[in-house]
Amino acid sequence: MALAVLMITLAAGPMAVGAPTDETPPPSAQPTEERANSYGYSDVELDIRTKDERESNSSNAQTNGTGSVGRGPAPDPWAGFSKEEREVAEQTGGVPSANGNGEMVHLSVCLDDPTVSVLCPNYPGGGDGAPPAPTIAPEEAARRAVAKIRLTAKPPGLSPDWNKNKYKMLAVGFPVWVHADPDSLTPVNDSQNIEGLGVSLDAAKPNIAVKMGDGTTLRCALKGRPFNHRDEPGSDGPCSHRYQKMSPPDGYTVTAIYTWDVAWTAGGQSGVITVSNQASTQIPIGELQALITAPR
Repeated sequence: MALAVLMITLAAGPMAVGAPTDETPPPSAQPTEERANSYGYSDVELDIRTKDERESNSSNAQTNGTGSVGRGPAPDPWAGFSKEEREVAEQTGGVPSANGNGEMVHLSVCLDDPTVSVLCPNYPGGGDGAPPAPTIAPEEAARRAVAKIRLTAKPPGLSPDWNKNKYKMLAVGFPVWVHADPDSLTPVNDSQNIEGLGVSLDAAKPNIAVKMGDGTTLRCALKGRPFNHRDEPGSDGPCSHRYQKMSPPDGYTVTAIYTWDVAWTAGGQSGVITVSNQASTQIPIGELQALITAPR
């Protein structure tokens, strides 16, 4: 449950706190309707007022002297709150409070329903009305949070495009340029609430290893780029590989293995969780044979 604390001043200047003053009408003089609280005010008398109205009433009370001790009945500490709010407050032990200056104040605690506020003077020091402490271990909460984020591997980029030649393949000994998909390199930052415990996650750019399918593993894909028409045919790229044998009929399976180190913080603790994922593609490699004939 998300918590937010709001201090609201209901009246200014010294005033009585707790029990009603000596001038409070005796119980026999109270309205006959069912009393909502120990101050003797019924639901009919406890109207809902806006913040501006409460501040205006507080100002008038100071001007007229009714807000001071011994001058008229004590102000209603529940004024401005609905019946539902008061009921929830009483169930959680919430009561009106006062600060060191004698001003009537309360702490407003936001529940799952953001439209309902609860009087809770004991928050955040614990006690009645304070949010329960999370019972889940921070590392376990972090693992659950990591499992919810999307860390997606993409197949490695391979060029030149073999579909653009009449053989529909690349040749043995010809350099294959390798690069990582740019869309898979964006850092991931996330925050989640796991069983009441806040977890922050930071997954930086992944490390990538590319298995070329013939026993070779490249670790330069982050520095690689696609081959383009301005590059010299047959030249090596910033990350490239030359196959020495023909591929199987379906081509070599080239696999990019992504590894993220996800840093987490939760409950005053921190750590790193390593996550791996992979994606593959196929590349056909054949042999180009030249036929040498004797001159006539």
